[in-house]
Amino acid sequence: MLLESYCSRLGSPVEHRFSSLALLEAKQQAEEAASAAHQAMLKAKAADSAKSKFLANMAHELRTPLNAIIGFSEVIKLDQAPMQRRYPEYAGYIHDAGTILLDIINGILDLARIEVGRVLLEEELVDLGRLIQSAINTV
Repeated sequence: MLLESYCSRLGSPVEHRFSSLALLEAKQQAEEAASAAHQAMLKAKAADSAKSKFLANMAHELRTPLNAIIGFSEVIKLDQAPMQRRYPEYAGYIHDAGTILLDIINGILDLARIEVGRVLLEEELVDLGRLIQSAINTV
């Protein structure tokens, strides 16, 4: 009887201690989860900001060759007789700008493939002089 009385009095503080430990552990887990969620939110905001900057830059990059395409095609469209001898030159500029635009679009698609983990890199030779001249003509 004395032992039962002692155990019943001892049981309450022991149960309280286990409950306190369980609550402390649950609190720590909740704090860790909140910290992980906060870190994930910061990463998501940084990714969103990077995408916004990327899209702003892409808008400019897409407009540059489009301006050349539209501008030179308008000159041809006006069909001014003295200008006709320059049509092949303008057609070349339009072609170069279209090729640049296609390269930009392909680059955007490649970035999308990188995001989903499907990227294929290819090496190719580049005529640097032609590339520079094409860039000058496009601007």
